[in-house]
Amino acid sequence: MLRMLQSRGANEIRRRAFATSASAVEEPVTRKGSCTVPVAFTKFDAKEDAAPSPPVVLLHGLLGNQMSYRSLVKKPDFAPKRDIYTLDMRNHGLSPHTGEMDLHALSRDVSLFLDNEGIEAASIVGNNIGGKVGMILALEQSDRVSDLVVVDGSPLASDKKLEFVSKIVQVIHDVEIENYTQKKDIEEDLKKGGIEDERLRQFLMMNVVSDSDEPGFYKWRHGIQAIQEAMPALMTFPVYDSETYTGKSLFAFGNQWSEEEDAAIKKLFPNAQLKRLESAGPYIPAIGNTEELTEILNQHLGSKP
Repeated sequence: MLRMLQSRGANEIRRRAFATSASAVEEPVTRKGSCTVPVAFTKFDAKEDAAPSPPVVLLHGLLGNQMSYRSLVKKPDFAPKRDIYTLDMRNHGLSPHTGEMDLHALSRDVSLFLDNEGIEAASIVGNNIGGKVGMILALEQSDRVSDLVVVDGSPLASDKKLEFVSKIVQVIHDVEIENYTQKKDIEEDLKKGGIEDERLRQFLMMNVVSDSDEPGFYKWRHGIQAIQEAMPALMTFPVYDSETYTGKSLFAFGNQWSEEEDAAIKKLFPNAQLKRLESAGPYIPAIGNTEELTEILNQHLGSKP
């Protein structure tokens, strides 16, 4: 049965077994001298009764949103005994747009979310940019991260994997979306820009929404200008001299993996496990094969530290 709840002035819909509660979003605030964004999120209650465990917080990749994990979260066998939260990072999904866009800003937003929801520590799962944010949280606020999963990402200072995503950002930025009245024309422009994978185009088209200021026309849900300007910063990773995260961590990767990445992980995450995925990449939770991903995540989340 559905019931309405009031939480911090926002309406939430929650069902005991497996339903969602979506947050309302306020304006960005200043916290510790920097802009912090109260992100939009959805909560999925645990599917099964169990002893209290840290919730799972899913952080999407660049150009994704909380819906990127929809097929994963809906699986009956995915983390059935955990509450699950899916977040929209700033300049993505339903979260506010802001000019400040770097990894530490994204990390502060997740920390604020944990504070607002009264979550002391969580299992953090992140894909590409979401994985970078998870790593920063683990290294700088280890008490907030009960365990960590990074999919297709590493703490290398130069992230070549994101070069592909950077090209997509440029294509989206160059599409003159404000001139179109038909979605099919926008998708065709993406194809002409070099995005030939139909699944990827459909994934990106999920972020095309009606422009309320210009009825009949469209806009990107993303804050694409801020994202494009932030790409150089987002493709790097902070340098840590002595910090390490000794908690349980898992790094899942595809065929494009290097010894350099392996060494960088082991330096900062000495207890990390490495798992190879047959289907990995910047958008695997959204358009990849989630069967294998579900299996390794369940193995990780179900095992003891």
